[in-house]
Amino acid sequence: MLARRMFLLGAAGALASCGTETVQLVEADVGQTMRVVYVDAYASSFRKIRGREIDVAPEQVVEDVKAAVMAALSDQRGQRAVIVQVPVNDMQLVSMGQSYVFGGSSWLRGKIRVVDARTGEEVIPLTDIKAAKSDFAIGGLIGALTTEAVDEDYVATVAAFAQNIKTRMFGVDEN
Repeated sequence: MLARRMFLLGAAGALASCGTETVQLVEADVGQTMRVVYVDAYASSFRKIRGREIDVAPEQVVEDVKAAVMAALSDQRGQRAVIVQVPVNDMQLVSMGQSYVFGGSSWLRGKIRVVDARTGEEVIPLTDIKAAKSDFAIGGLIGALTTEAVDEDYVATVAAFAQNIKTRMFGVDEN
């Protein structure tokens, strides 16, 4: 019984540590002034997607992150033109084996830095960003059987990362 409680506490701690941070990086009034004119995404220490097998090169991951971040931020209409720098560090897609044994959620980790496009002034210093998909795969046979297709998982994980950058820059959309 004690071993079961320890396992459940450990699992709860692991789940808490892999969540998505949503604290806004700048004051709301500063965030409202920004308009993203360029996203500079690049592979920092990123070498390959871990977990599931998928035929996507690191360069393609970076391009997909760049496009997703630009799309997520394109509706911001502030007066201050900014450049968003996104070094991509690591990505893991939940494998069938992981879904069967532990469950979990796919995630992408990188950093974000925002600079004024005109002056080069740092608006948001280099900050760690990690985003996990909101749907957690339960463990066991049901988890393994309900794991989504790898391509869908990849697209959804990149989109969650881009949405988290938007939330961290501009706050949670109340609409």
